[in-house]
Amino acid sequence: MALEDLTGTNRFIDAFNVSWPTDSDFVDEGDDHVRGIKNVLKNTFPNFAAALESTPAEIDAKVAEAAGIPLAEKGVANGVATLDATAHIPNAQINGAVPSGFATLDTNARLVAVQNSAAGAGGQTWQDVKASRTVATNYTNSTGKAIQVNVTAGGADSGLTASINNAMQCANGYSTVAAWGNISFIVQPGDFYQVGTSASILLWAELR
Repeated sequence: MALEDLTGTNRFIDAFNVSWPTDSDFVDEGDDHVRGIKNVLKNTFPNFAAALESTPAEIDAKVAEAAGIPLAEKGVANGVATLDATAHIPNAQINGAVPSGFATLDTNARLVAVQNSAAGAGGQTWQDVKASRTVATNYTNSTGKAIQVNVTAGGADSGLTASINNAMQCANGYSTVAAWGNISFIVQPGDFYQVGTSASILLWAELR
C-alpha cells in the first residue's frame, strides 16, 4: 500500500498525500492510515479539548490583529494604519472623532491609546515661556501634540514674524510709537518654529 509517513510528533496536515490510498491498496492496511490521520490531527491541534466554534473569518481577523494589520475593530476607520518613525498613526481618523490625532501601538502592534493632538486637547495649559525663548531661534515641538504659540511685542516701526519649518507663516507690522503687535499660530508635533522681531518681547506663551 502507498502510505506516507504519518508517525511521530513532527507530522502535520501538510504530510498528507491526497492521492493515497489508491484503489488497488489492501484493505487490511487501512488501519495504518487511520492511526496516521489521528496522529497528524493531534499534532496539529494539541490544545483543543472542545469544539472549535470560531469561523475562518474570525480566526483570520484575530491573527491579522496580532500582526498589527487591520485595526478597524480598534477604532481606525479605514482598518489600515501606516506608522511613522515614532510608532504613531499620523492623523488617524479614529471613528471620525479625532480629526487631527495619533494612535499609539504596543509592542505587538495593537492599538492601545488614542490621543487627540489638536492644540488644547488632553489637559494642555497656557505656559509663560518668555524667559526661555529668544527671537531668531528654532524651537521644536516635542510634546507629541500640537501647541499654540502667542507672542506679543512692543516698539515703534517694528513687526513680528513667525516661521514653521523655515517657511514664513504669519506676520504683523506696526509703526505707531507706542504700538504693540501680536501673532498667534499652531505648531504641529515634530515641527519647529521661530519668531522674528526687532521690538521688545512683552509676552511669549505656549498652550502645551
